[in-house]
Amino acid sequence: MAAHAWWVPYITAAARRRGLDPASVLGIASHEGLSGRAGDQDTSFGPFQLHRGGALPSGRGRSWAESKAGINYALDQMAQVARGLRGRSAITAISTRFERPADPASEIADAVAHYSQFAGGKGNLGAGPAFALASRLQGNGALPAASQGGNTDPRMAIIGALLQQSNDLARGNADPNALLNALVVARQQAQQPSAASQAMASGFSPNVKMGGKGGINELFYDPLGGIKDGKQIGAIGHHGDHVHMALSTLNTQLQAENQARRMGLHVGEERDSDFHNVHARTSYHNRDFPGTHYRMAADVSGDPRRMAAFYRWVAANH
Repeated sequence: MAAHAWWVPYITAAARRRGLDPASVLGIASHEGLSGRAGDQDTSFGPFQLHRGGALPSGRGRSWAESKAGINYALDQMAQVARGLRGRSAITAISTRFERPADPASEIADAVAHYSQFAGGKGNLGAGPAFALASRLQGNGALPAASQGGNTDPRMAIIGALLQQSNDLARGNADPNALLNALVVARQQAQQPSAASQAMASGFSPNVKMGGKGGINELFYDPLGGIKDGKQIGAIGHHGDHVHMALSTLNTQLQAENQARRMGLHVGEERDSDFHNVHARTSYHNRDFPGTHYRMAADVSGDPRRMAAFYRWVAANH
């Protein structure tokens, strides 16, 4: 059976919401069942090869292991052992504490070899461990602050690419093409006008403003409740592992996303290039701030205490 086309984008988005490193998770899946095959003499199924009599829950079969429910189940288990880890550290934790193969060394080596396929290259610079290091350096003031109307400073992408390349050189696994792609994309970003200036040039809806102090269209985090159109509505469900945020102006949305990053949280689903079609049809995720490539919502994930602090920060400030 062939792999489902939706697996990679769905796993990427779902892993981010759980504070997992998507490239590490997909590296493991590449070794396991991302090809769509069944394993262990037709007893292990899905992208993570959930094994009958092992990780596959009793009464479940192949179709469930290959479904969103089965993938979510596997990712929930991985989050318990690898949340917040990246690269080899995440791969090792997932392999030895969740997958538990007979030969973990081979799985780890193969997953690490696949890691750069999902972490590096054009259009996905922000997924790699070097970029995460660059982001932490920025938060400590060691790198320039974000620019480009909320886009990551292109200099960070360049530094991230160089850091990644140095890591690969140390492992004897350097890819010059990945570095060149990273530098080309960063230079293109530096030459583009800011998102705000693009939006102002093209016009925008009067009820979706670019500047000023924006209110809350939506703010959901089940442990603390929910806010819709500025009013408390209580928890809505399915938002226990990430904070969903949609503010009414581009400036405040970008400011809040940057605040989340300063708090050590991951921001996803916030731009066209980072968007995966896993949201409800009416979601703010499916809308751009006019004239920009910025979505009108973002998902913030990571440490639960920091997510709670971020939720309270947004509620207090907007």
